Amino acid sequence: MFQSAKNVVAQQIRKRQKLETAKIFVMQPIRHMKTRRLIAKGGAPVSWYDDAYSESAADAYAVHYSASEYFPVWESICERIPKDARILEVGCGPAQFARMLLDKDIPGDYVGFDFSPSAIEMAKKNLPERRVEVGDARTTDLFTSVDYDTVVCTEVLEHIVDDVPVLERIPRGKQVLATVPDFDYVSHVRFFANAGEVRARYGSLFSSLEISEHYHSGDSDGSRGTFFLLNGVR
Repeated sequence: MFQSAKNVVAQQIRKRQKLETAKIFVMQPIRHMKTRRLIAKGGAPVSWYDDAYSESAADAYAVHYSASEYFPVWESICERIPKDARILEVGCGPAQFARMLLDKDIPGDYVGFDFSPSAIEMAKKNLPERRVEVGDARTTDLFTSVDYDTVVCTEVLEHIVDDVPVLERIPRGKQVLATVPDFDYVSHVRFFANAGEVRARYGSLFSSLEISEHYHSGDSDGSRGTFFLLNGVR
C-alpha cells in the first residue's frame, strides 16, 4: 500500500512537470531553439497538439481573444477582411480568432477546422453557432466542398512540411490571409529571417501579395518575435 501511494505521487509529479513544460512552450515563442524542436522533419503529430490544448496546459488558448498575445495581428487580419466575407479558417484552434470575427460582425459565413480533436472540442464551446470540425489541411475536402471567398490560416504553415501543397489546394481567386514567424519554436519546421524570404517561398502562389510585419501583444519592438502577415489573392 505504501509503495502504491508512492507510485501515485510520482505519477502526479511527472504529469505536473509535463504540463509546466507545455505551458512554457505555449506561452513563450523561442528564437533559434533547433536543439529542442520536437520533430526535425515531419512536423509534430496530432497528439502533441492535443497535449498543448489540454485543459491544464491551455491557459493561453482559454483567455478572451483580447488578452491573447496574437491580438495585434488578429486585429490587422480583421481590418483586411471585407464585411460579409465567407470565411474558411485553416487551423482554427480553439476558435479564439473566430470568436473575435463574429463579435465584430465580419463574416457572412464561417467554417473552421483543425486536425487536433482537443482544439475542436474547445472551439465548439467557444463558437457553438458556427461549423467547426476536425480536419487535416493536407487531405480535407473543405477546400472544394464549402462556399467561401476568404481563407484565414494563422500559426499553421510553419508547423507543416507540406505548406506549399496546402496553399496550392486553395482555388484561384480566393483571398488568403496567413501568418508565418521569424522565430524558431519547438514545433516549427521552418521560420523566416525577413519578408523577402517569405515572398521567395510563397510569392509565386499568388496573383498579388502584400506582406506586413506585426508583433506580439505588449511587445513594442519585436524582441519576442515578428509575425509576417500575408494578404494575397490566389
